[in-house]
Amino acid sequence: MVNLGKYRKRIVYVVSQVSLRFTGGIDMILRRIIVADDEILQRNVLTKILKKITPETEITACANGKEVYEELQNNGADLVITDICMPVMDGMELIRQISANYPCVKIVLISAYQEFEYAREAIQRSVSDYLIKPFRISDAQKLIDKVSEELERERKTSRQLIHYESMVEEGKKQDRLKLLWSVLNSGNESQTAEEELKGFACPGTIVALRWKVRRGFRQSRAQMSEQQQDQLIAEMINGFHGACFVPREHGLDKTEQKAAVMLAGWEAAVVASQLEKLLLRLRLHDIIFWAGISNSLPNMIEHGAEGFRQAEEVLSFYFFTPETGGIFQYAKFGAVMEMPMISVSAYETDIRQAVRAGDGERRKGALSELEKVLGQAPYRYPNKIKHRVSSMIMSVLKELDGMIPQADYDVLLNEAYQLFGQCDSFVSLFGISEDLLDRAAGYYMQTAMSYDAVESCISYIKNHLEEDLSLQFLADQVHFHPNYLSTQIKNRMGMSYSSYILSLRMELACKLLTETDLKIADIAGKSGFRDSSYFNRVFRKQFTISPEQYRKVHKKC
Repeated sequence: MVNLGKYRKRIVYVVSQVSLRFTGGIDMILRRIIVADDEILQRNVLTKILKKITPETEITACANGKEVYEELQNNGADLVITDICMPVMDGMELIRQISANYPCVKIVLISAYQEFEYAREAIQRSVSDYLIKPFRISDAQKLIDKVSEELERERKTSRQLIHYESMVEEGKKQDRLKLLWSVLNSGNESQTAEEELKGFACPGTIVALRWKVRRGFRQSRAQMSEQQQDQLIAEMINGFHGACFVPREHGLDKTEQKAAVMLAGWEAAVVASQLEKLLLRLRLHDIIFWAGISNSLPNMIEHGAEGFRQAEEVLSFYFFTPETGGIFQYAKFGAVMEMPMISVSAYETDIRQAVRAGDGERRKGALSELEKVLGQAPYRYPNKIKHRVSSMIMSVLKELDGMIPQADYDVLLNEAYQLFGQCDSFVSLFGISEDLLDRAAGYYMQTAMSYDAVESCISYIKNHLEEDLSLQFLADQVHFHPNYLSTQIKNRMGMSYSSYILSLRMELACKLLTETDLKIADIAGKSGFRDSSYFNRVFRKQFTISPEQYRKVHKKC
């Protein structure tokens, strides 16, 4: 089993020239067989026999060696069964070509008795075995069993090679990783790097690969088990001969795994085709992944940084397919990234007004319409969408500054920044936005209710100045915390609760002194002072004269 903890920290370099295209499950040994014979009758007979022996294997029939080699290049195969005498390209030339370029593909020679010497010669040229005409089911069965056993042994060995520790020494691993990252990140390569990586000084393609691994007990279709992860990696290695995997560090999402894959000699269009087929097949096993594919590069070392940038940029379109996986080619999506972001100002204004007014239906409708517009093809660059939508929501939230307790405001903004930072899909972007706007609307409603409650408290204070107006008593009446009510009154009146009460009582006392003939003690009581001596001291401190002196100076005739 591949240890991704170790795999992520170092380069894994695996060369595999096994099948380029698989159609069965992971346990299936012979996934594809190509039969070559220019005699249509013989070709059809052998094809029927093979289908009977191994019904799940894909059988492709060709009339000459050239057709076989082209089919092998385009779709790959595990086994080629070929006649010797054929037009265009005969069996011996086909064997030579396959042995040189696809050494892991098994070859079986079709031979008549009179061609037996040719068969013996071919076996010396990496041919696994021969099949004598006329074809017998028993002979074909033995042949298939033998080839399957050989392939199983070889693939077991190939899977073991995934462990980088069995391939090179630790020091070489680290050095090679540094060299590859130098090529991919900056394009700067020394003479030493050129010598070490000369196998990549050729045309090829770079793939940015992404998948998710299940952690703990939480399950999602977008996350795979470690066993499924091993299956994905094994399929990638088997499907792309000469693949070089460069593991990358994951981000904030611990379930995320990433790797850059350098494919020397591979055209971008062929890579895309193979990956799309692989994704379709692995979905049947609940395995999904995302891949960004660069343009075909004329030289992997000289243009590695540019290719990696292209692959990384288009990989970001996984944003739109979180549950299904996706293959994204720079050739198709590169132009989309240059498209300007559509204006969302009208939606922002509508959403902002709806939040302030507490109109949930209008708010949700505007956000839903914006989601519909931005989710239509052609997709805009995901980074632009995420930045614009998150900026809009943060702008609405920041209007709560000063309206709600500072601690609540700080918590809300910190949570919003964290949620948007971890957001990795279009659907979750709008889900997060809806939740945050709902909380903002709740604060606006709470503030409106708070405003009404504070007004009620102020009105009560003015009409009950002669009573005991403790802050706790008033807070209990409106179900506020005393400190919160005190803060709201201070924000509204520009002074503390106690100062506001005192100012109202002094105002009433002055009015009673100038407009009535009530005794000072009675005026003190009606103004909320239980002790006339205390009233005199407070009044003198406020106006620098006694209540009696104030009456003489200001009393109306």
